[in-house]
Amino acid sequence: MRTAPVAATVPVATPASTPTQIAQSQLAALSKAVAADAPVDTDRVDRIKAALANGTFPILPATIADQMLSFRYEWMSDDPKSQD
Repeated sequence: MRTAPVAATVPVATPASTPTQIAQSQLAALSKAVAADAPVDTDRVDRIKAALANGTFPILPATIADQMLSFRYEWMSDDPKSQD
């Protein structure tokens, strides 16, 4: 039985960061930036607060009830328990 000579191994440097690690760090930085600036229209919020304070904001019980029912039915469509 004949054995072949084994060549010497050369150590290979590992990269400081892989493309996946870079993408993950960029994603983390982006998500922090987005979370820091919530998508709120502060001018509209201020107008609604002022209208509520001076009594000019139209509160329509039928509209509120319709929206609540709509949200409930939308939520139920995603709930596997309500599919019975």
